[in-house]
Amino acid sequence: MKSLKNIIVAALLGLGLFSCNPLKQLQTEQLGAENQYAQGNFAVAYEKYSSLIEKYQQANLEVPYSFYVNAAISASKLSNYENAIKNYNFALIDSVTLNSVKGLIDATENTSGNNLSTVLNKYADYLKANGAAEYYNTKVFDNEVRNGNQDNIVSSFANLSKPTESQSMVYINALETLGKKKDAIQFCSDLVKENPDYYKAREYKAMYYYDFAENWYKNEMAKYNKDKNYTAYVYLKRELKKVSANFRIAKDEFEVLHKQYPDEKKYVRYLKNTYIRLDMKKEAAELDKLL
Repeated sequence: MKSLKNIIVAALLGLGLFSCNPLKQLQTEQLGAENQYAQGNFAVAYEKYSSLIEKYQQANLEVPYSFYVNAAISASKLSNYENAIKNYNFALIDSVTLNSVKGLIDATENTSGNNLSTVLNKYADYLKANGAAEYYNTKVFDNEVRNGNQDNIVSSFANLSKPTESQSMVYINALETLGKKKDAIQFCSDLVKENPDYYKAREYKAMYYYDFAENWYKNEMAKYNKDKNYTAYVYLKRELKKVSANFRIAKDEFEVLHKQYPDEKKYVRYLKNTYIRLDMKKEAAELDKLL
């Protein structure tokens, strides 16, 4: 009733914005906007909703909530994120809903002038109270990744209840960047054990143990070659057994990766070199044919 009264008052004041039957014209324009929106013609729908919103505002009338929301969604579909944000903010003044809050966050996430942290902080309690805690935690994590703060990446990852392989790899790399390589490989090893099809994690684990073993091998050989004597030889044999244990871990992972990606030459080369270090000459020769 309030909107109808405002329309009648506007018409009586002779604002000249509508025809002699303002209510009917508004209803016709609204139906046109809704039809275009329903058909997925978002460019046309956005223009129609924007026109309706402008007419309502100029006449000092209360703009229906759905106008702002549909205009915001249409703008987002067109990658017009600034106007999407504007319309979502107007909608949220009227009524705070989960879909509009998420829409605002998603649109803000796509803008270059990133004030996503402010928006997330503003609606954190609302999202958590309305069953969207994981959505909120994911957006916070993704935002920290974009900002590049490794400490914040690590701390925000802890709030993810079901992290993906991609998110887990970001976390692993953050740990490594922070100098926590042992924590990174321990987490990675547990991740592979729980998720055998996480091949990016398998590659990280394989490369870690290969590089660790290879560097250890070269270091021990360099020390032995400086002073070749019986005592040094005994010590070398003992150390190479430890080195081989790490090569075997790398071997197991590279074998899985090679089986999964038989055309990937990188895995063939690393597996061949690992076989050589483990004195598996026959296996190394077979892989050599693939190169």
